[in-house]
Amino acid sequence: MKGQFQFSEMYGVDPLYFFDVFTDGIIFTTLFISLSLFTCQSSPLVSTGIITLVCGALAAKHKLGLLGTYEQLDSWVVLPIWTLCIGFVIFMFRNQTRVILSPGWISFLILVTIIGTSVFSLVTGGVELDQHPLDKITSEIRTIHQRWHTQATTSGSLKVAVDEYRERHHGRNPPRGFSEWYDYTVHRSSPIIDYFQQIEDDILPFLGMKPSKIREDISKIGTNRDISLLSIKKGTATHQPTGDLSNDALMDNLIQLIQPFVQHLSDMDLPINLLDRPRVLASWSDKTRFQQAALAKKFDLLTNGLNKRDESSETEIKPDDEVVKDAKLIHDKLQDRQLATSWEHQRQLGQACAPNSPTRWGFYANNRDFCSACANPQAEGQYVQNWTQAQDICHQPDMFNLHGFYMADLPLQPFAELVPVFGRAKTDRFSDILIPLSPNDEIYDTHSEDKNFVSKSSNLFWRGEAGTDFGMVSSRLLSGGHQERLSHIANNASATESVIMCLAVPGDKERFRYERVPLLEANSALKFDAGMSDYSICDGPGCDAAKTEFGFKPRDKDDAVKMNSRYIMIMDSDEGPPHDLLKVLRSNSIPLVASVFKEWYTERLFPWLHFIPIDLRFHGLHSTLAFFTGLQGKGLINGRNVAMTGDIEGAQMISQEGKSWANKAIRREDAEIYLFRLLIEWGRVVSDKRDEMDFILPAHLEKGKEAWNA
Repeated sequence: MKGQFQFSEMYGVDPLYFFDVFTDGIIFTTLFISLSLFTCQSSPLVSTGIITLVCGALAAKHKLGLLGTYEQLDSWVVLPIWTLCIGFVIFMFRNQTRVILSPGWISFLILVTIIGTSVFSLVTGGVELDQHPLDKITSEIRTIHQRWHTQATTSGSLKVAVDEYRERHHGRNPPRGFSEWYDYTVHRSSPIIDYFQQIEDDILPFLGMKPSKIREDISKIGTNRDISLLSIKKGTATHQPTGDLSNDALMDNLIQLIQPFVQHLSDMDLPINLLDRPRVLASWSDKTRFQQAALAKKFDLLTNGLNKRDESSETEIKPDDEVVKDAKLIHDKLQDRQLATSWEHQRQLGQACAPNSPTRWGFYANNRDFCSACANPQAEGQYVQNWTQAQDICHQPDMFNLHGFYMADLPLQPFAELVPVFGRAKTDRFSDILIPLSPNDEIYDTHSEDKNFVSKSSNLFWRGEAGTDFGMVSSRLLSGGHQERLSHIANNASATESVIMCLAVPGDKERFRYERVPLLEANSALKFDAGMSDYSICDGPGCDAAKTEFGFKPRDKDDAVKMNSRYIMIMDSDEGPPHDLLKVLRSNSIPLVASVFKEWYTERLFPWLHFIPIDLRFHGLHSTLAFFTGLQGKGLINGRNVAMTGDIEGAQMISQEGKSWANKAIRREDAEIYLFRLLIEWGRVVSDKRDEMDFILPAHLEKGKEAWNA
């Protein structure tokens, strides 16, 4: 029982944390001593003036760097640095401060600074673009997808598939059952044969654990609330009764997915998370340690010596009573932990990020200003370019104030240990193992009757619900929740609010620039049918405030209005991922996806090709809609009629590409193939004889390969 959790972190205190405290302490001490000595020889007023100049200059430099982008459109941002420099000169002369340079030189340097920044602001302010950013992004994403698809379908034979597996999985051989899986995949015409990176990411840390430890954790986790144990024994799959008809339907459908290939699986038990929200949130240090162990061992090539060393140290150092004590401690950790506050959830998420990441540094308290450093890494201007990076929480601490999943209290605290739990969805940094999980096969239905794209209403549709697992809406959620903010933007815009949009310049519809637009004008030009329609799980004073602020949108019975809209916002609830993404993807509408969750098929979908990605800050929502729907003849924007025609053909192409790809790569057969691949991998993970669970290519195929290479 030794060693699995012995170096886990507690409230961020680990060796790297102490190193940061040490270095920061030295820097602060040096600054404090230097400033104290300087103050003694001059005066506190002079020290204050110097600090003000330095801090103000740094802030002005940051703002100047944003000139010409959508984040800062006003060239008069140079005015503060004028005031700062002139004020500092007056301060120096007024206090007769002793300086190294002569007053004339100081005045000259400040004059050069003012002139240089003024010229810079005039040159860069209001930059015009030769093409719309989305034209560039959509062109690039097609090339990226073609390259990815080629790599995902490299294998034309079993021997090539084995070679590809070894190359993509750190030199490991495929697991036992790989030949049967390959035949199963080929016979079902899967467009994906070689790319299963999500499975690799999910199971790799567990390859650094002992199989006996994993099986022990499974037996303990299976007794937890909202977790059902699925057992595969001698070619038969069964599950425990859950006591709930909807959960039983969920498990029954999962067994039906396994049934066609269950005879090829080894015996195993799988803890299935019945909730939409993920359950396993291990620290970065724990997960990284197990990943490194898995890569270093290369499937027991080095583990014999390590295991012997561990076993000897256990018997020599740890008495039996201490081993039993540790076992009880770990068992207690794996039992249900009740209510977790949003702060505890955010702290645990921070611990799941690398030590040098912004989210790990601490809570982002600024809920007023736009965090450009958080949004820029994944963006091209206002538009999301890298969807995977956009879902990474570790460089976006502001997201803790912008999404209901991070802001609401949790009914169950996530497991802080790396333990195996299989579930439908997870956000970035959670360690659940993703599987296809749904109560029925409706999401895989490829035969839907739907209007064609151009016959639908050119508006954005969305309906939301207020309330969390506890039925409460906190004041933070009212002002910062993703559903609440979208409802406010669409329905409660005030005369003082504005939004930045990418618009065609006057007189030249082929050139564009970012402009600040009154939100009321932007909303009137674009058709929004978005708002709250469900308060059924909401209770308390916060709900009364929500009803007053957001009002009621009519419920859409049978999705009639939604499916008659060209643009449909797909957004998370406060508890989990959206349930209608695949339905909309298979329709002739376009899903606009604003989500922090990923599912088993997420890696197969590409933004701007299969769906339109929307940053949850919603700063690019209006510009995105304007690009596709157009603004010409839709009212005055900034006092003029903007000559922007909508890219209807581009929108229709995204709609058709998404539908075609979903019907080709996210079928029920593809869910079976994914699950088959995952379970033969997992069978090797939990086996005491991992090194004997490899698939070895038959000799005649190996010889054929050698002859071909020769």
